[in-house]
Amino acid sequence: MSIQIHRLTGPTWNGNPTRIDSGGAGTTKANAVDQHLTTNTSPIKIPSEELSFSFWVTTTLYSDGLGSHGVVDNVRWYGNWNLDSMANSGIDYQVGILSGLDVNYSQAIAHPTKESSGADLYETYGGQPYFSNYYGYYADTSPSGIIASDPIDFGSMSFDASSEGYLNSALIYQVVVSGNASPGSNTTQTFTWQYDES
Repeated sequence: MSIQIHRLTGPTWNGNPTRIDSGGAGTTKANAVDQHLTTNTSPIKIPSEELSFSFWVTTTLYSDGLGSHGVVDNVRWYGNWNLDSMANSGIDYQVGILSGLDVNYSQAIAHPTKESSGADLYETYGGQPYFSNYYGYYADTSPSGIIASDPIDFGSMSFDASSEGYLNSALIYQVVVSGNASPGSNTTQTFTWQYDES
């Protein structure tokens, strides 16, 4: 009886969803595995040079088809980026929209050469016509882009929530770690989905 937020993992886009909003499993962690986790296990390795990456996190909206839902549209996504706390922290983000989730989904994978690191989201999806609104969010170098007043807009993407199913687009994000990051947990970021329903 609700619109839900799901994290998608595994080799098929709809094979292993986890509900990660407050009505489900709750907070999910971006770690060095393609798995929903709520603890700081499988941490991302701080690199001696260049960058390390979390396994990317694929999230989307889902309707259970119960109740009196209509069409969900005007979908937007926000991050509560605190640029002051992120600056020089060594912890940054890459974010983008994946269109055609049912055909373009790709499982998050390990980096081919770096230990405890995911593959680079941009090198995997960047430049593809179905991967848009990409933001390379490197807070160590004059950050710009995603702030609360500047959301990622899904544009005309919508879905009929009166029956069970998914928005056929996903928001994918990835944590980027540089060599000047400090060991331990970093400041928790809150990500918010917003939409209209008619």
